[in-house]
Amino acid sequence: MPFSDYKTALVTGASGGIGAAVVERFCREGLQVHAVARSEQALHALSARTGCIAHVLDVTDLPG
Repeated sequence: MPFSDYKTALVTGASGGIGAAVVERFCREGLQVHAVARSEQALHALSARTGCIAHVLDVTDLPG
């Protein structure tokens, strides 16, 4: 399905590497992108660069 068929995307692991590249590509294609990752600084930098909506989230399963 072409990108033009979508309006919104959710990308996890978005603060670096492949996740950040996917966010950048989707934003260039005109999608509204929700970027999710643990790194607050990296997400906010990505948001400033691309216009994505940053969601800082850590789903660590702590003992106890």
